[in-house]
Formats: sequence, C-alpha cells, structure tokens
Amino acid sequence: MRGPQDGGLARPAPSRQVRARTSLESVPRRLPYAVLTLVLGTAAAFVLLVGVVLEDEADLRSNNTVLAVVLAGLALASWVALPRIPDELGLDIAIATVSLLAGWAAYAVPRMEAQFLVGICLTLFGVFAAYFRPRPRFLAHLVLLVSAYAAGVALNPQLESPWDLVLVCMVIVAVSLMVSGMAERLRRLALRDSLTGALNRRGLEVTSSALAATARRTGAPLAVVMIDLDGFKSYNDANGHLAGDQLMADLVEAWRSALRGSDLLGRYGGDEFALVLPGTDVGDAEELVARLHDAHPAAWTAGVAAWDGGCDLYTALSAADALLYDAKRRHR
Repeated sequence: MRGPQDGGLARPAPSRQVRARTSLESVPRRLPYAVLTLVLGTAAAFVLLVGVVLEDEADLRSNNTVLAVVLAGLALASWVALPRIPDELGLDIAIATVSLLAGWAAYAVPRMEAQFLVGICLTLFGVFAAYFRPRPRFLAHLVLLVSAYAAGVALNPQLESPWDLVLVCMVIVAVSLMVSGMAERLRRLALRDSLTGALNRRGLEVTSSALAATARRTGAPLAVVMIDLDGFKSYNDANGHLAGDQLMADLVEAWRSALRGSDLLGRYGGDEFALVLPGTDVGDAEELVARLHDAHPAAWTAGVAAWDGGCDLYTALSAADALLYDAKRRHR
C-alpha cells in the first residue's frame, strides 16, 4: 500500500490500536530522577548527622554542613529542575557533580575511616549510573567517579596502604559493571517480543526517542510505517495458532533481510507491526514497503507517514495507522 506523500502531516484521531498505550509510557521517565532524589537526600541527611553528632572539630562540622547543603540542593534540583533538561542530560550532570563532590570530600576528610566510607558510598552512584544510563555514558561516569576519588585520596593519603585505595576502586568498578551487565540483559528481555524477536511496543518507544531527537534537532527525514496482516484471523482458524505464530516469526525474519541496521522493527500488538526508518522520507519508505512485500508472500497492508520528531511516537504512528485502515477499506 502506498500512502500519500503528505500523509505524515495529518493528525487524525488515533485508532483503537494506537490509543492503547502501555502503563510504562510515562512512569520510567520520572523514575530515575525520583531514585536519584532519594539517594541524594539520604546522603545529605547522613552527612549532616555525622557532622553534627559525631564530629568534634568546628572546621569538620562546617565542611560536613556545606556538603550536606550542596547534596540537599542537588536532590531538590534532581526532582524539580533536572528532569526538564532534554535527553536526560540532567542525570549526567547530577552524577558528574557527585563525582567531583566525592573527590573533594576524600581530600577534605582527616581520618582513614571517613575516606574509606566516601569510597564505599560512591558505589551507590556507580550502581545508579549502571542501571539508568546508557552503557557509554555509564562507563564515562564510572571513570570519573573512580578518578575523582583516587585524586582526592592521593592528595590526602589517609588510607593505611595504596592497596586499600585499589581495593575500594575495585569494589566500585566490579559492583557497577555487574549491575550494568544484569540491567542490559533485563532491558533486552523487557524491550523484545518473545515470539518474533522484534521490538515490543515499549521497545519501539525507548529506541525511537533518540531518532526523534535527531530529526527534531537536524531536520533529517524520519518515516514511520504501520503494517497489519490481511486475513490473519482466518489463517489462524484454518491452520491453527501455532501456524499463525510461525507465520509472524517468518515474516519478521524475511523483513530483517531487507532492512538496514539502523531501522527499527517492532511488533505493535497482535498481528500489527511498526517500522521507524531514520534518514528516510515518505517516498523512500514506500519503496521499502514494496521490497518488504517481495520478501515474503504473506498478504499485508501498510500505511506510511513522516515524523518530524516534534510529537511522540504514538501520534506519528496514528497518522500511518489511519492511512493503513483507509487502504484496507478501499481494498474490501
């Protein structure tokens, strides 16, 4: 099916399929900031408690009070201001700030126990970065965390042996990398359809966000495609559900051979699939749809629309979905 060139400019009402969004759509966007706020607030309270109750020297109390105030301010910013920064850069700013504060704290503390405690507490932020940040950014944060702490200890060597510093850094790195690996495996499972191996609806939303940001920032073309299998219920009734499952798995395998590595293919629900095609205008997307038809003999209908990145994925897909159902009505 070939949609009109301006199909992506329309904003029709979402169909029954597009209206059904997952409950995960909005919650995860706020979750990392909520967790970071809690961790920073707890750290601020702990530092203040140590400074007021356990420290006897006025200078140490003053340092702890300043650190507690900065951490509390960062916690407030993590809840109020940092979520407004695009591309979740607010999380990176907060983690980098904590790294520098930890380096200063390791330099300022007068005792071995306090210096050791600063390093162990940094593990919390390494784990946070491992779970909530993309792997390249996580690795950059891990290097900064360890480097800032090691620099502070080197300038104020309170630990009994250099091997103590190595041990603390190894704990930070090992625990953070372990959590990163586990989070990556869980993320892959959570974002993939178990039957076809294609992205699921949540996976499409998460992985397409960077493509939308690029299109919005650079004006690069971006197209979306909705695909619906023709007569799939009748096929299931005639051949059984296992045969229907195998058909969808075979279709996804065939389509992958015609797609680029940067193209996103997802099972949107039931017998519907969606494509997100970076660097592709509507005309090129229609040509790709024709090649996908040639890749497998199964019958299906598609709708193609442009996406400028200014709206969310579901709004863009609603335009393609409306064109898809227009085509189905014309073919009846």
